Amino acid sequence: MRLLAAPITEIVPLDDRAARAVGQLCSVTGAADIVDVSVVWCARERGHAVVTTDPDDLRRIDPTLRIIAL
Repeated sequence: MRLLAAPITEIVPLDDRAARAVGQLCSVTGAADIVDVSVVWCARERGHAVVTTDPDDLRRIDPTLRIIAL
């Protein structure tokens, strides 16, 4: 909850544009987990790294993604 309330946190809605982009990325990568693909897509769009405790699935979607594994 503290992370969501932090002023640096951006909540990105899964609107029509994002949903279509995520669906296309699922198709291209063969990934089935829409949440993981959404995280990858958001990070790509913003040029951000992803902080995660489970980097393997994200790396399968995008091996070039900057990941900070905890």
